[in-house]
Amino acid sequence: MQDSARKITFGAMMLALFAILLAVSTYTVAGVVTTIFIPLPIMLYRTRTDRTASIMLAVAGVLLSVLIAGLVTLPFALLYLIIGLLIGEMISLGKTKLYTFMATSLTLLILGMLAYVAGVFLFQINLVDRVLAIMASWQKLLLEFGPQTGTMSREYKEMVYEFFAFYRVTIPMMFIGGVFMFSFLLITFNFMLMRRIGVDVPQFPPLRDLRLPVITVFIYGLLLLYSILGKIDESSGMYILFVNAMLLLRFLFLLQGLSLIHYFMHRLKTTGIVTALMMFVGIVLSPITILLGLFDVAANVRLWIDKDQTR
Repeated sequence: MQDSARKITFGAMMLALFAILLAVSTYTVAGVVTTIFIPLPIMLYRTRTDRTASIMLAVAGVLLSVLIAGLVTLPFALLYLIIGLLIGEMISLGKTKLYTFMATSLTLLILGMLAYVAGVFLFQINLVDRVLAIMASWQKLLLEFGPQTGTMSREYKEMVYEFFAFYRVTIPMMFIGGVFMFSFLLITFNFMLMRRIGVDVPQFPPLRDLRLPVITVFIYGLLLLYSILGKIDESSGMYILFVNAMLLLRFLFLLQGLSLIHYFMHRLKTTGIVTALMMFVGIVLSPITILLGLFDVAANVRLWIDKDQTR
């Protein structure tokens, strides 16, 4: 009886917290900050109670969201409650922070794609078309403000066309990158708060331990070879796939390069400020850092660093 009473009391507190966060996020400017903490109540509840009780609380949260903000915010409330249940489940099962991050990101990707399909077929709302329309208006504006005659005009127009053509093609990658970034921020800030109130949450392994599989180098090499030898039609689906794959691989090699810099600074036993400064320089000089990451995956530079350190 005491356990049931505690569960109900704690559930009521978490439901009230969820309602406050949802209301603040919906009706005030502070929602820019509070939005990321909406899943927190269901995460906390799942770490202290069983799965069935957490699902019942989530259902109550869905009904409460309709009363607070109407049917318009129902999809968002449902999304946050599902993510809160998922992350709480991962913590309860003792999964690593990386596993939780990947599970959250993939779930958000699937839910995002389902929301896109539902928007197109049920409400005739195509967000991609709207984004493309906005980009077309920006392109037109830039062309109007640029030089109108001469060689400089031709070069300027070509540059503008190429710039927007690239970003139109990379919309899938921008969506995926945005989802992963949002997942990272959501997990980082909520875990930070949960740790402060005494919940045992996992941590990411140090960046210096990151090691990409060697196969990424072979895939990158094949894509480069294909771009040199093959002729890619820029209006084809293959071109979209190629550009997005190259962007993803370069981002991964950038992370690997930053990991190598972090590893080297750790071996030198530098202070945190010096390490942070070098990481910042690595981001600024990203083309060089990408090459470092590529070389580290292919040749394992860390072995050479360790040899130098042991002499």
